[in-house]
Amino acid sequence: MGKSSEVKDIEDGITATDDLIVCDTNILPVTAVFHSNCGGETERAENVWSNPRPYLKPVSDPFCTSSPNATWSQSIPESDWLNYLKSCGFKGDSTGNITNYGFSQEKRTRFYRVGNDSVSFVKIRNELKLKSAYFSVVPGAGVVKLYGKGFGHGVGLCQEGAMNMAKKGKSFDEIIHFYFTGVELKSITENEIFFKPKIITQINPQ
Repeated sequence: MGKSSEVKDIEDGITATDDLIVCDTNILPVTAVFHSNCGGETERAENVWSNPRPYLKPVSDPFCTSSPNATWSQSIPESDWLNYLKSCGFKGDSTGNITNYGFSQEKRTRFYRVGNDSVSFVKIRNELKLKSAYFSVVPGAGVVKLYGKGFGHGVGLCQEGAMNMAKKGKSFDEIIHFYFTGVELKSITENEIFFKPKIITQINPQ
């Protein structure tokens, strides 16, 4: 049985990149994180894991917005939503009007806010087991609807976006430089730095 063209493409890709490593400006290997779909905009590292990475910055991504995991929705009973917010320290809306809990997240935003109360979208996503932290909140008659974009944490390479870039003829280095800011592709065998001990003093930002 012959091999499919997809397998041949994978083998060619492995051969073409066999000696290469993605590095930051200090010529250190990057943390090459990825996710399924960013929903049209990637997230910055510090909004998800606290510590920033200069190469993990937000990128506007038009390549994934028509893919299967680009959008999602979920309905939550109004009482459950309000009880959850109360557990997060929300004092509640004095008017009793559920529409005041609406929130539009057109661009990635770190916090969901109602009046003086706030909670991070990442916390909501993790605790309610949502597909992403990139969603808007639309209260209705007894139900709160979440309209989301993307699937995953949103940091780094968007898999569905990268696949569509490749289908459009973009090279592997174009794809890497699109999702990772200011990185360099280095040959392992041609750079002595990868074979010598190197002490790097890093300050952990608080």
